[in-house]
Amino acid sequence: MTDDKINLFPGQGFQPLNTALDERDQMLDPHYDNVTQRLTSAILIGHRQHWLTVFPDWGGSGHFYDPKRRRQAGHFFYHFDEDRNYVFFPSFSNFIAYLIEAYESRCFKIRDEGETIDADFEAAMELESKYGTNTG
Repeated sequence: MTDDKINLFPGQGFQPLNTALDERDQMLDPHYDNVTQRLTSAILIGHRQHWLTVFPDWGGSGHFYDPKRRRQAGHFFYHFDEDRNYVFFPSFSNFIAYLIEAYESRCFKIRDEGETIDADFEAAMELESKYGTNTG
């Protein structure tokens, strides 16, 4: 693992707050030239306008924080775009407890070289339901 990259999940890294805020600001104030682009954006990604990306994957899915829901359970959640699945964690501490148990139970394990994380995705998904609510 290098100093500029934090990996906690297979295929996901940590996104610095300034990058997450910049991305959110671009979504809140898009500079599209025509109505078609604005409508397409609203339809495809309008639901995630206020989300802050915390642990993104390479395809736009990942773990997010929704500041508009900060006083509600589920303000920190996982979203998988391809199947529109969500896992809402009642609190960030539930997410941390999930992460700890995922490593202790070997759902997630770091390879010898320390750069790559292997996962038993079925076991991890089962474990998620212990700490969060899965909509899939």
